[in-house]
Amino acid sequence: MRQFSSKVAGVVWSGSLLTAGAPALAADAPQTAPLEEIVVTAEKRESTIQDTPLSIAAFSGADLAAQGLTSTDSLAAYTPGLTIQKEVIGKVSIRGIGSENYTVGSDPGVAIHTDGVYLARSSVSIFDFYDVNRIEVLRGPQGTLYGRNATGGVINILSNEPTSEFGGYATLDVGNYSKFRVEGVINGALSDKIDGRLSVLYAQRDGYTKNVFPGAAAIPADPETGFPGVPALSSAKSRNVDQLDNQDLLSVRGQVKIQFNDAVALLLQAQISRDDSLPPAFKYFDGAPWQRPTDLDLPSLRRVSQGFESAIPGSGRTVPSPGKADQEAYIARLTWDLDGMTFTSLSGYRNIDFSWINDGDGFDQFFVTYFQTDASDQFTQEFQLASNGDGKLKWLLGAYYLHEDAKTFTGIPFIIPVFPAPYILWDGKSNTDAYALFGQATYSFTDKLRVTAGVRYNKENKKGDLVYNVFGTVLTPPLLGFGAPGTTWKDILDKSWDAFTPKLGVDYDFTDDVMGYASVTRGFKSGGFNLLAGQLPYDPEYVWSYELGLKSRFADGRVTANLGAFYYDYSDLQVGKVVNLSATVVNAAKATIKGAEAEVRAALDYGIELNAGLSWLDATYDKFVTEDPGYPGGAGNCGKLLTAPRTLSLAGCSLPRSPEYQGNVGAQWTGGLANGGQVRVRADYAFRGKQYFTQFNRDNVAQDAYGTLGLRIGYTAPKDRWSITAYGDNITNKDYFATVLESGVAAPGSVVPQAVLGAPATYGLTFSVKY
Repeated sequence: MRQFSSKVAGVVWSGSLLTAGAPALAADAPQTAPLEEIVVTAEKRESTIQDTPLSIAAFSGADLAAQGLTSTDSLAAYTPGLTIQKEVIGKVSIRGIGSENYTVGSDPGVAIHTDGVYLARSSVSIFDFYDVNRIEVLRGPQGTLYGRNATGGVINILSNEPTSEFGGYATLDVGNYSKFRVEGVINGALSDKIDGRLSVLYAQRDGYTKNVFPGAAAIPADPETGFPGVPALSSAKSRNVDQLDNQDLLSVRGQVKIQFNDAVALLLQAQISRDDSLPPAFKYFDGAPWQRPTDLDLPSLRRVSQGFESAIPGSGRTVPSPGKADQEAYIARLTWDLDGMTFTSLSGYRNIDFSWINDGDGFDQFFVTYFQTDASDQFTQEFQLASNGDGKLKWLLGAYYLHEDAKTFTGIPFIIPVFPAPYILWDGKSNTDAYALFGQATYSFTDKLRVTAGVRYNKENKKGDLVYNVFGTVLTPPLLGFGAPGTTWKDILDKSWDAFTPKLGVDYDFTDDVMGYASVTRGFKSGGFNLLAGQLPYDPEYVWSYELGLKSRFADGRVTANLGAFYYDYSDLQVGKVVNLSATVVNAAKATIKGAEAEVRAALDYGIELNAGLSWLDATYDKFVTEDPGYPGGAGNCGKLLTAPRTLSLAGCSLPRSPEYQGNVGAQWTGGLANGGQVRVRADYAFRGKQYFTQFNRDNVAQDAYGTLGLRIGYTAPKDRWSITAYGDNITNKDYFATVLESGVAAPGSVVPQAVLGAPATYGLTFSVKY
């Protein structure tokens, strides 16, 4: 498959696809039509981007195909203010607000909704799209309508729904790294009142990184400690971990829509995904005092030599898989049009089975590994009652409930046979019940002036349990200084929180094509449990958002320009750090975030379309006193020493994953052919400023500014019957770090960076047929 894909792509790039017998271009190039307005449901009712007083980036299914966006992480390059990075899990942040804790007792800072249903676990926040109608990225806290854990914003992913018209499509995508991706859809009426749709995705690709771990030879006994050596173990290839960052995914989604009558409709959806893709490779660039990582001696950034040991020495337990993210999801949506209002019931259930292993030291022996295996069962129910008329008052009332049962088995095994129990293990449970009542109304005082007000009451109950095993000793809360003798983790991990999240906004039409808006909104992210350490629960975080925006159309709808500026008062931040091999979470005191975004789209004559986006972000801590385990040897670019040896004030330091500048620019030319077909050429460039990956702002745990370039050239047959496209992403093969972690295997005053590289240059050929 690799040879075939490479040869095909080489022919395409040589130009033969469009020159060998392709129809001639039409003599006259017609004027480009006005830009298509994407309908969004950001306020849980249909509107367009230009008429919605929010900062929104939206992508239609056609946009996703044209730009080659096939997964959640690919959105970030084309959405100013959005950052999505994969390490153990997907870390998603908008305007500097996200999450650093990834256990089942925690919650993300950006809420992802698939077909209206909230996705609670960050472990599966990076996934592939298929048969998508549109994607909406809502910047800023959305506490009133979306509630909990939307302090950074919301990503809505909406699938194409069944219709009565028979049809469908099939798409084949082949490329380098033996890429083979097939997507297929069939749609049509099952009876007079029932429509059905079946969508399938199969995606397979070799890994971007080679793991050349040969199998550890025995380590000689240390003459000082007398520790015996580690016996030889099998190679990476025999363990099926010789290629990291690969893809092995099968996902099927079936939908049935029943139209009982003109007023009542029911949508039923079931989706099953089996994802056995291996985790990304962590490349080590330094080592603990007792070792030099083998990775440093390998000539390529895309080669590592790391062990993936599934057996946990001395415990009799194993990790089920080095990489797995399986899901089952079921949705039922009932809509009932009443007199002047619409009632909606949205029920969702999701089961997640997640597993991950990573080498913990970059050393060419089995010394230490990290692993995490999670299971989650989530049920949500939402009721909405909304006005559906064209009167001056538009309103929506709702009630929401979430229940989640989740558990995790996480640990750090050490291959040191002298210890009878050479490991640190966490067996944790977290049960969540979340309730909310919400309402929002918009009143039009005149044809130009509208005022929106809303409020949501959130109530959270969380209960947890933990078995914290360190080298065979189970650490109870009293041993760690929490509670009186006899206090259990069940006693400690039992908390409730509540919060009001109001919104007040005004928008005004300066002209028929220019609308301005201003809003004040509060966001709330639940408190939680860190099940990767023995610590007390941490508290919720809150943000007050003040935002101004301008949305405009020009040139008879052929140009749109949207601007937004914001100021955040961000308090009680949930911040993660590594202490004594444990990833702890604390509430920082306060931060201020301010910034702006600008997005422009233009449809010019001669089939030319342009788009550009730019964001500026200033996200810094106002107050945050913490210990830095890497100080002074790994001191960052900010921070003031308060108490020796390593207690610092981080006031003025940048929040992690908050590049000052981020943007993209794209250009597309579409030319009509004499036979009725079309040729399309597109180029996209995305850039991102320097960003730090920890609050300590270290240069060796950061990524300097970089940019990537993508190109596409394709032909679409008359009547859109079939199309073929050649593409290349990151065609300059720019090496950049998607994320950098600090390993916990380090002595005080030292830092061991381990980095995940972004995708290399990829190219391929996509063929699609419609029927």
